[in-house]
Parts: sequence; C-alpha cells; structure tokens
Amino acid sequence: MIMKFFRFYFLLILTIVFSLAATTIHLAYATSITYKESDFNKEELDLSSLSHEQKEQVLKILNNNSCSCGCSKGTWANCIKTDRKCPYSRPMGKKVVKMVKEGKSKDFILGFFEGWEEGNQRRKKKRRNEDPNKIYPVTTMNAPTKGPKDASVTIIEYTDYQCSFCKRVQPTLKKLLEEYPGKIRFATMNNPLSFHKKALPAALAARAAGKQGKFWEMHDILFKNTKALDDADLVKYAEKLGLNIEQFNKDRNNEDIKTEILKEQKQAVKNGATGTPAFFVNGKKLSGAKPLTSFKMAVEAALKDKKANKETKTKP
Repeated sequence: MIMKFFRFYFLLILTIVFSLAATTIHLAYATSITYKESDFNKEELDLSSLSHEQKEQVLKILNNNSCSCGCSKGTWANCIKTDRKCPYSRPMGKKVVKMVKEGKSKDFILGFFEGWEEGNQRRKKKRRNEDPNKIYPVTTMNAPTKGPKDASVTIIEYTDYQCSFCKRVQPTLKKLLEEYPGKIRFATMNNPLSFHKKALPAALAARAAGKQGKFWEMHDILFKNTKALDDADLVKYAEKLGLNIEQFNKDRNNEDIKTEILKEQKQAVKNGATGTPAFFVNGKKLSGAKPLTSFKMAVEAALKDKKANKETKTKP
C-alpha cells in the first residue's frame, strides 16, 4: 500500500517536471524564431506601405518583444503568426506599423506599449476589486430594444461594430434570448472606441436603418462584416435591406442621432464600461464576451432577486 502511494506521487512529480520542461523548451523555441515579411500574409501583418528600413524596424520590434496575452507563443511576431485568437498581438502589430510609418522611434513605441500594459493591469485589478452586486444607474435611454417592456430582466449591451469580441458574443446573446422567451428586455447601446474609426459611422448607419424599421437587420449585417464598414459598404447594406437611400443618408448624418450615440457612450464610461462589449443585467455589470453559462447565471440571479423583492413587497 505504501509503495503504491509513493509510486503515485513519484509519477505525479515526474509528469509535472516533464510538463514544465516541455513548456520551457517551447518558449525557448518560440522566442528564437525570427520572422521575415514574407512569413506573413496581409491579414496577419501588412507592411506594404512601409519603406525597406521601416519594415526592418517593425520586424525587429515584433521579433524581439514578448506578447503580453499570457500565451506560450513568446514574441509578438510569433503570436501574430500562430494565434488567431490572441486579442493583443495583431492589433499591436498594426499599431507598430502605424507608429513606425509616423516616424516614431523604437524607444517611443516600446514605451507606449509598456504604458498600455501597465494601464491594462490596473484595469484588470480594478475589475477584480469591483463589487459584483453593485447596481449601476444605467438606463436604456432611446436605444433599440427586444423583448417586453415589463420583462423581469433588462440587459443593456454596450457595443462597437468594429470590435471582434462584440462580434464573437452575438451568437451567445441570440441563444440567451431564445432560452428565456418573454423574460428579458434587451437593449443595444453604443460605445464606439476611439481607435475604431469606423465604429461610429457604423452605429449611425444602424440607427438610420432603425428609422425605417430595419435596425436589427442592419445590426446583424454590420457584425457579419466588421472588416467592411466603409461608406460605400454601408450604402450597399442599406440597398440590400431595401431602404430609401436618400432618407438613410440624411438620417445617418443627423446630428441628433449622433448626439444620442455619444450620450450612450458617456453613460457607459461614467459607469466603468470603458471597453467593449460590456453588459448590465438589471444594473449589475458583466464585462467581456462571456460564455452562455455566465450570462445564464446572471439572468438566473436577476430573476431570483426579482422574485425575492416581489415576495417581500406582498408580505403583510
């Protein structure tokens, strides 16, 4: 019996040691790879607008600095090439290209990302310290909604039509509404992030389509085409939906609609929803493209709270 016990723990320790060794070797290999321009396609890293010297500068930065996403890919360059789901590496690559093109020095660029990472860690720490039961004073304002007005649960979504995470969570939200028919009132509001230049025009297009009764149809089309949000694309989608194009163009250039969207963004930021997607379930914050189980837990908790409050009010 004792021998079996020691054998088990010996094998367990051996497994851990081999696993750590394999991870170390993998990291060493990942950080030793040096990528060239020809190793990337344009979706991964587009250097076509740069001079030869600028390309060399970009590649040097990406090959010699570690990605901060927490994966085992090593450098930014390796993460860009091998991890399509990494939320940091490809946006970082695009930002490095832009900054090099603008003539920024290597020290300036590395300092920028160092400051960004410090800020990111502060934001994560702040989120960890947030009270999960805090009720935030958010309202649906004039946002488009789905579901009955007297539903037990109101979910407010703050979204950005260029955000890949916002796109990723859309099927989850659809399934959530299907699983709670009549119990959820769902509102979509806007928080077009400053580095997504096409997010605000897309939001205006969605609201303009809403003026002709096609908000949700345009909303879905925009999320299916997050990389095709130029002005001509928006008009094409409006034509596809059979909208009056003259009225559509007039409405998406309407300052009142733009003001509404910016008020929604202001409400989001005021309540700590600085990134997208962000959600408030009966006022309780839920950040990020969470799995369906997380949304269901939040909805069940909201239904339970609603029931408890109703029972309290009916007691003599």
